[in-house]
Amino acid sequence: MQRATYKVDVQILSRLPMHDYRDLASRLNLHFKMLPSMTPTRWNMIEPINRPFGEDTDWEEEMRLLFDPTLWPSFYWRRHKKTQSMGSFTRAIDNRTGELLPTHSDESITSTLSQTNMDELISYVKTSSVQFKADIAYIDVIHDAYRDAVLEELKHYQNSYAVSIYLLTNNLRHWLDDIYWGTVFGDAYVRLFGMDKILSAPVYKVEQLSDDTVYLQLTENITDSYVKFREFQEIRQTVKNHLDPMAFYQKDKAYYIYGQDFFPDFELAQKTAGSVFHVPEFRLLSDSVLDWSKV
Repeated sequence: MQRATYKVDVQILSRLPMHDYRDLASRLNLHFKMLPSMTPTRWNMIEPINRPFGEDTDWEEEMRLLFDPTLWPSFYWRRHKKTQSMGSFTRAIDNRTGELLPTHSDESITSTLSQTNMDELISYVKTSSVQFKADIAYIDVIHDAYRDAVLEELKHYQNSYAVSIYLLTNNLRHWLDDIYWGTVFGDAYVRLFGMDKILSAPVYKVEQLSDDTVYLQLTENITDSYVKFREFQEIRQTVKNHLDPMAFYQKDKAYYIYGQDFFPDFELAQKTAGSVFHVPEFRLLSDSVLDWSKV
């Protein structure tokens, strides 16, 4: 893989469900304000992503007309010029039917590393994580060495054919995949690890963003993840050992979360969420960003 093709991956998992069109509009407005270098050229609620982006769009009105959390649960965008990037916002699954465990809403961003304004991106992730009550967020780079050494094996246990960094609430109920170059820990993980333990992590930068939100950055430069791969992996492990190694994926303790190759894992009953690894209690919220009845 050529370095010029490396991608920065971002994901923000929010406790807020994003079921109200005004919640989605709030997230869009923050994104467009703080990431001008990633202003979309096209967007849509479904594929194909072919609606032209308008600089003066009233996103609250646009989402009032289009957003339907049942029919169109996501907002997709792309930017075809520098900074080449794409992303999505997806509402949470709730448990009103009793059939599914509730999930976080999430935002994901992928951009070309060589074109990305990292200061701008980091600032956005930190602000969004506080404003929209993230339990966890990450900034990292996918590259062949990490894919081969970590992701191929990890995703096997999660029955995932997409060998990439992507966090799912249901998987996080079993273990946390890894620590990332930039990681935001919110309410659930602050309660799991303890604020003092997170603030004393042996990393390049620790920044408390709010009473229940902390940003950790492992090294000064995101390129360290592939330029100094072995050293970077050692830093990851040192930080995981400091926080709680039993909260993070370990090959010798892992199990098939959803059963193996679509066949039931009959040992799974003895390996339910929290029975092997230390996992957080997610206190997902059912209200919107604002109490709209008071607006």
